[in-house]
Amino acid sequence: MKLFIALFIAVLASAACLAPAADVTITSTNVVPSANAQYRYGVAGAAITAGQLVYLDTTTNTWKLSDANLSATASDVDGIAINSAASGAPVTVVTQDDDLTLGGTAAEGTIYILSATAGGIAPAADLTTGWYAVVVALGKSATKVRFRAEGLRNDSPQ
Repeated sequence: MKLFIALFIAVLASAACLAPAADVTITSTNVVPSANAQYRYGVAGAAITAGQLVYLDTTTNTWKLSDANLSATASDVDGIAINSAASGAPVTVVTQDDDLTLGGTAAEGTIYILSATAGGIAPAADLTTGWYAVVVALGKSATKVRFRAEGLRNDSPQ
């Protein structure tokens, strides 16, 4: 399994040599989980917009924005917020959904990773030096993805 993950990360890293694309532009009101979605609930530890990737800060027991180039902890992805919340407000997080309406344009077969923009989702082609590689979704159609938090990840930055 470790060999598979190392090979997969190497393929992603080689894709970084291509011209980077922009993060997925998500319309927060269009993020819609399917009937099969799995949820977690909690309190926002920062301002969060629906459609942003989040991690659970176990020190404060609050949800914060994931970030691929900030730190090992901040690069964790424990879910995607499905409601917007101010710091201190309740937030609902999807941890897995095989038919998530992302709220932005996706592409069938495209691998999506955690972005270096806090909470952002980027195509794997954007992976570059200094990022923790965290695979979070696979495009199913122009609007839907298979999403899974705690997906494949590299434990050190590229």
